[in-house]
Parts: sequence; structure tokens; C-alpha cells
Amino acid sequence: MWILSEKIEKLSLTGRYDVDMLLSSLHTQLDQLNYFYDYLVSSSPDKDPNKTFYSLKTNPKEHQLIYVVLGRGYPKELFDAHWCYLLKYCGTKLLVIPTTSIKTTSSSEEKKYYSDIYEESGNICRLRFDEMRTIDKMRVITYKPFKDIKTDRSEIEESLKIFLGIQEKTIDKK
Repeated sequence: MWILSEKIEKLSLTGRYDVDMLLSSLHTQLDQLNYFYDYLVSSSPDKDPNKTFYSLKTNPKEHQLIYVVLGRGYPKELFDAHWCYLLKYCGTKLLVIPTTSIKTTSSSEEKKYYSDIYEESGNICRLRFDEMRTIDKMRVITYKPFKDIKTDRSEIEESLKIFLGIQEKTIDKK
């Protein structure tokens, strides 16, 4: 633990990183891990972490926005809590595309990495294809309601195909 403390102190001394938020994120993750391994596993019939699963009271639907704790990763990754587009429900996991709000400082030069969509209230948000990932359902923040999307799903899928470089072949069209 002292080695971690020294590394956190060194990072803090750079003055370039919010170490308090890193510690808060770590605290949240440890709370979730303790909840799973202590409470959920202890409450399960087999007491086996491999056979224990976290369930949401209400599952989101594909083509909705959900509020997610992304955690902390490397410097250029989105982190902390973000609205995410639920692309695919994968049982205990969810394939999501994080979103960002659009600001006057938002880049339009990297259009190939994102697509703008409308959510139910008419607000525009930016799907960040370059941040797509699979998450455990435990990352979903349940006190925020799921939001429906106005943009047609086929438009989103077409933008994603372009991002991934998936093209329909001539033979597929016949």
C-alpha cells in the first residue's frame, strides 16, 4: 500500500492530474467489488463468484442512453461517469458507445470517430465510436433514468459501419 501511496503522491506533485478523482473512482470500484464478492457471492446458493451475477432491477433496452461509471483508465480515454449509447445487450455485459456533449470547443476535424444523435428531449449528443467498449452491468448508475433516442437506429448502425470500415459487397446486394 505504501508503494501505491508514493506513486499517487508523485502523480499529485505534477499538478496535472486530479488525484482526488482517481482516489474517488478507486473507492467506488472497491465498494462495488466488496458488494459483489462479499454480499452477492455470500448470498448466492453456490457461494461461487463464477456462478454469481449482478442483476439490474430494470434492464435498459438497446438503442437507449444509460449513465455509466467508466472508471479511470489511461490519459486519452473518457473517464468517470458518462452517458453511453447501449448498442448491444450481452447478458451480464453491455456493449456501449460513450457519448459527450457538444461544445463550441468540440472538434469537428475527427468526424470519422463520432456521430451526432438526438436523444428524447431533443438534445444532441456525440457518439464516440473511438471509445466503444463492453462493460459489466455493475457500471450502470441506476439513479439516472434511461433515455430514449430519436435518431433512427439504422442511421447509427450505418455510421458505425463506416467507422469500422464494414462495406456491403456487390454480391450482397443481389
